[in-house]
This record gives sequence, structure tokens and C-alpha cells, in this order.
Amino acid sequence: MKSISGSENATALVQTSFIEQCERFGEKRLFTFYKNQDEQDFLTGEDLAHQAKAISQVLQRKLAPGEKVLLIVPQGLYYICGLLACFDANVVVIPTPVTDPEQQEFIAEKVGPILKDSRAAFIITDSYFQGYLKNNELFSAIPMLSVEDLPLENLNLETRTKNLDDIALLLYTSGSTSLPKGVMLSH
Repeated sequence: MKSISGSENATALVQTSFIEQCERFGEKRLFTFYKNQDEQDFLTGEDLAHQAKAISQVLQRKLAPGEKVLLIVPQGLYYICGLLACFDANVVVIPTPVTDPEQQEFIAEKVGPILKDSRAAFIITDSYFQGYLKNNELFSAIPMLSVEDLPLENLNLETRTKNLDDIALLLYTSGSTSLPKGVMLSH
């Protein structure tokens, strides 16, 4: 991506979206996740484009540009899809430190302070974490999407326009010695 120089809006992006790049390399394996030595999952460009676009569509329909989204999913390919979908929808993604399904009991402790500080308006999760989140009063009032329940038809919204100074990612410290602190990264 590069900025337009000499124009009225020097921060407007000239870009080919990652979704277009994924579609361009539709059959190529772009990401591989090794569950263990013998088991792996992968995303082709076509798979990644389709899943990220489906999540992005939901986000664009429910959130304004710049709103914040917690990403609470286990390590793996859904994490990548959620992250890239947020970039596509021009919402601020907040990856959380809870990525192992065995860590359910730590969600409130680790993610609660991040939720309070960031004022996230939405949660992207999976069905495993969603059951816990819906039953926890800290998270139950926040709209959420399980990455396994994606709309697979009518994916016709365009990538949202972004400026270089739009916040893309909000990373929080671990909070092991104090409350977590956020660091903002722009596009």
C-alpha cells in the first residue's frame, strides 16, 4: 500500500485489498496451522477471501468504521480470518491473550480489563468460547459472532475505505504487573 502524494487527501490509500489478492491466488495455500505433528489445517486464497469477506460483511452491517472488536478465538486459521476481516471492515481489532480453549476460566480475569478500557462494541469468537461468553454477565450484553456461523451467500459489500491514520489494531500488554495498557497501530 502506498499513499497518494500531491493530492487533496494525502492519507487516502491506493490499494488492492487483501481479499482481492487472496482471490488472485485462489488455489494457493496461504496459511497452514499445525495442530500437532501429524495434523494440519490450511487456508487457500479462495478460502481466506471467502471467510474474511463473510466476517467483514457482518461487521460492516453492525458497526461504524473505527468501532472496536474483541477477537476471542483459539489459535488457528479463524484467528487470521477474524483479524483480516476487521482490517477489511475498517474496525479496530483487539486480539486477546486468551487463545486456548482450555483457558475459559481466565477469560474474565484477562479480557475483562481490556473490555472495560477499550469499550469494545462487538466480539468475534467461536462456538466454544461463545457459550461461556453468553453466560458471563461481563460479556453477555455485547453482540457477538461465532466464526462457525458465517453467512455464506450475498457477499456483496465492498471493502471499506481506510486512511493511513485510521486505527487498525489495538494491542494490550499482558497486564501481569499492572492493568493492561493499549498500543494503537494504524493502517
